[in-house]
Amino acid sequence: MNLPDRDFVYNALVQENYFPTQKREREELPPVFSTQGLNRENRTLLEETSMRKAGYDQIIYKSTRFNNVSRLMSIPHPLPYIQLANCIAVNWDNLKFTAENKASRIKPKKHSDGRLIIMDYESTIEHARRTSKISFGKRFTVRTDISNCFPSVYSHSIPWAIVGMNDAKINKDGSLWYNKLDYHQRMLQRNETVGLPIGPATSNVIIESILAKVDKKLVDEGFIFSRDGEFSRYIDDYTAFCTSHTEAKKFITLLSDQLEQYKLMLNIKKTEILEQPTPLSPDWISELSTRISGTQTFNQIDAIRYLDFALSLLSTNPDGSVLKYVAKSLISKVAIGRTFLSYLLNLSFYYPILLPLFKTRLPDLDLLKPFRNELLEILGESIENKRSDGMAWTIYYLNALSFNIPFDLANRIVETEDCFAIALLNSSDEHSSVVQEFANGIVAKNDLYLIDRYWLLLYQLFFDGKISNPYSNEEAYRNLNIRNLSQSRANDVSIFENLKLSNVTFIV
Repeated sequence: MNLPDRDFVYNALVQENYFPTQKREREELPPVFSTQGLNRENRTLLEETSMRKAGYDQIIYKSTRFNNVSRLMSIPHPLPYIQLANCIAVNWDNLKFTAENKASRIKPKKHSDGRLIIMDYESTIEHARRTSKISFGKRFTVRTDISNCFPSVYSHSIPWAIVGMNDAKINKDGSLWYNKLDYHQRMLQRNETVGLPIGPATSNVIIESILAKVDKKLVDEGFIFSRDGEFSRYIDDYTAFCTSHTEAKKFITLLSDQLEQYKLMLNIKKTEILEQPTPLSPDWISELSTRISGTQTFNQIDAIRYLDFALSLLSTNPDGSVLKYVAKSLISKVAIGRTFLSYLLNLSFYYPILLPLFKTRLPDLDLLKPFRNELLEILGESIENKRSDGMAWTIYYLNALSFNIPFDLANRIVETEDCFAIALLNSSDEHSSVVQEFANGIVAKNDLYLIDRYWLLLYQLFFDGKISNPYSNEEAYRNLNIRNLSQSRANDVSIFENLKLSNVTFIV
């Protein structure tokens, strides 16, 4: 097992898993966004800076899922995030049980690319081997998940899980490490006690610290591990193999009872008991994988027909990422031509989850040069639906191909008030004035949390010398009733000043 040490954990949390980059191919954000510049020197400055008692707000990034429903991801302000990451790393010896939990399929791990968390499914062979072994002779399968898991986490349940509820309620001393973890988590989101941000790996460590204790209770009550386990968990999705229907119901009841102790609930709509045997993979994966073999190559017409077939499967499999699965498989197996790319872009207009594939799978982005108008149409549709990822990826492609963005679209991007899209728009000199006007308008509203929600955009403009330090706005601190106003303001000002002195940039 690749168990990470303290230094690896800290570096991974800050430089590799701060922004949402947990998918295998880092598809969440265009690659121009990076936290690699946060090195040991400038991190130390942030570790030593006092935080305002009211906490900090975070950027919201809308990531479009396979069903075109947005998932709200969060990018915390660097000051509370660095301090939370440092708290986890300093106390890693007390938290490394999260990396040793056999029931969890996605847990902290020392990945070769420097990341601590990669949310990736097993290969077909690995899944078949593991599932066949642990389900052998079992009569029933339980499938369930936690309702609204990350947004439902109660911060005080972190010490409850780590040291036990009784001890945690007795020992509320803020200097104790597990209470510090609770505190630093709250500072990410305005000192509020409910919810973990979706995206940064700190949230994965915290959720694993809670659910590992739930998993242990399941084991203690008789759901004993074999080498691979008789039940498993993929983040918040549980699968258990049981010898009887009674045992299956017992698993659900026990799991529900344990989750309730931490103020979490099972998703009743997604809880089911299935009689064995059940297919190892969904029907659509089995059907598609038999048609697209590992070594097979396709001409453009065949590839388009397979995309059509995937479209036809969507109606009966609305909860499966059918199109993405097929598109990823085909791009490496087809002689890329204009007809195929045109059709894939056409599908991307309706399903923006396909957009990252042009970067992660195409051999050369120049293949997109004939499609400026299509990219602009996709951008317009993403603006209309306020899709952060659709806007960000399309602007990234337009910038990479040196295509101008029309002024009407630029103004519409600014009207969405989307931080990442506007930050990318700023990369184009011809639109810097409208971006700068928007940023100054944010600061002029004298809302400190609003400034936090645009910290990346405001920092980049400050770094480029286009605006003054947004945290120099004294009125914003008065409006939030900040105690020790001058000191809190000076601390916040120093964050951007120190990062700039260290030449840190979040857009490369």
